[in-house]
Amino acid sequence: MIILWNLRERVIEWRPFKKKESLHGDSQWASEKDIRKAGLRSKKGLLLGKDKRGYFIADGFQHALLFAPTGSGKGVGFVIPNLLFWTDSVIVHDIKLENYEITSGWRERQGQKVYVWNPAQPDGISHCYNPLQWISKKPGQMVDDVQKIANLIMPEQDFWQNEARSLFVGVVLYLLAAPEKVKSFGEVVRTMRSDDVVYNLAVALDTMGKIIHPVAYMNIAAFLQKADKERSGVVSTMNSSLELWANPLIDTATASSDFNILDFKRRKLQFIRLLKQTRVPTQEPYDPNKVLSAAASKDKVNNEGNNALEGPNSVDYPAETKTEDAVYDESDEFADEDIDDEDIDDKFEDDDDGFDDERSDDGFDDEEEEDEFEDEDI
Repeated sequence: MIILWNLRERVIEWRPFKKKESLHGDSQWASEKDIRKAGLRSKKGLLLGKDKRGYFIADGFQHALLFAPTGSGKGVGFVIPNLLFWTDSVIVHDIKLENYEITSGWRERQGQKVYVWNPAQPDGISHCYNPLQWISKKPGQMVDDVQKIANLIMPEQDFWQNEARSLFVGVVLYLLAAPEKVKSFGEVVRTMRSDDVVYNLAVALDTMGKIIHPVAYMNIAAFLQKADKERSGVVSTMNSSLELWANPLIDTATASSDFNILDFKRRKLQFIRLLKQTRVPTQEPYDPNKVLSAAASKDKVNNEGNNALEGPNSVDYPAETKTEDAVYDESDEFADEDIDDEDIDDKFEDDDDGFDDERSDDGFDDEEEEDEFEDEDI
């Protein structure tokens, strides 16, 4: 009986196909077979790197996170090559605007529209985006959209913030129903900072009570019923949260919309978000990426005048990048053609004259760019 039990143990231990365990693990460098199996030899996608066999291109929904010290070449070695190689829409947070200056000309020549949202630009030259313009027209969804925006601007959960959010929702819904009013954050600020805001809101309820949304009537009426000191605290809290839009530059850049966020799916667009901290008031700005919601396409670029913003709904496209509107065609050559390694080499190799010519056509000079930004703190 003991002999049979010992034989059983030996049979169990003898597994000829069992993978041998390694003392230091089994990690190894990927072979070409492993690379292709991982889908890193695609023709289109995210450009990750290169070896002697070609480029590593990930065609999928992978997330890429790049860690490297300041000045180590993250932009020129990864961001700029991908902006030149990526064929679909892209949103870039470009503090120095160098990615725009190098790649916008190329992307426009491929039939893409390029927008620069720079609300703190001193000369006022910027494209515009107004989240309030894309609030749903459906009564139920309308309130939900406004409440989401209010929670982004006034996120704290204390008494005064709660009351200020409620009043903000009411005022925005009132402005949406008033045909003569501008639907913007700046108009909310002007409404709340009028000479007698309590009287003006009371008149609005009296004259438009049957027109405005019931939630607007309820929230504004609740505000008017408060005691004077409590009303004063609510108004102060709301005005403090909206202080950013008291800046005329911010007001103008968010008073209208030059693009439809849904076009990022339907067409090929490049959106440059430029927000220099040295140009922006100390009040923390809202994040436009969280409130980009759209309904219809719109293009209101004003190409007349002297590149200056003249009003809350006027914007001028930067002179050096003005182009005719490009209509995206599904048969676009750039979108459909297969790009081989030689084509990529023509775009990205440092010793290739074609890439240098592309940059020179855009009016970009390496030495001038370095001198312009070397002393700037980010």
